[in-house]
Amino acid sequence: MVSQKPLRQISNPLTLIAVFAGLAEVAATTVLPMLSGTIQETFVWYVMLFPVLLVLAFFLTLNFNHVVLYSPSDFQDESNFLGVLTGRYSSGTSDADTLRRYWKPNDSVVDKRNERRLKEWLRSNGLEPESITFFLRNEIFADARKQAIADLKLQ
Repeated sequence: MVSQKPLRQISNPLTLIAVFAGLAEVAATTVLPMLSGTIQETFVWYVMLFPVLLVLAFFLTLNFNHVVLYSPSDFQDESNFLGVLTGRYSSGTSDADTLRRYWKPNDSVVDKRNERRLKEWLRSNGLEPESITFFLRNEIFADARKQAIADLKLQ
């Protein structure tokens, strides 16, 4: 007996954008030959400009409000999703400062070796934050920062 995997739902705005762009192209393929005159000309402009405007809107959204591009299912723990939405950031804690000095010992220059070790530690502990800065600043990673300091033997 063959097991069937359930169909995935649209859980990401990027998928929805792709669906709309695909529908515009399908409409062009099926409807365009049936139109004539100025309506056909107007529709051709729509078919050409709609995907471009859609991509432009996507990148503007990505640039100014990237948080809306994530759904709770994109995170292993949905409380992390809520943390991203509400922006619960901790002000400089000693743990964050310790890890930051390890990552950027000269305050602005990244130590690539230490960065690689920190990223490996994050991956091995099932953490995939957007960036190291996000890991250092977000409240939800407070316990993980303590563990990282212990595991990396920074104190």
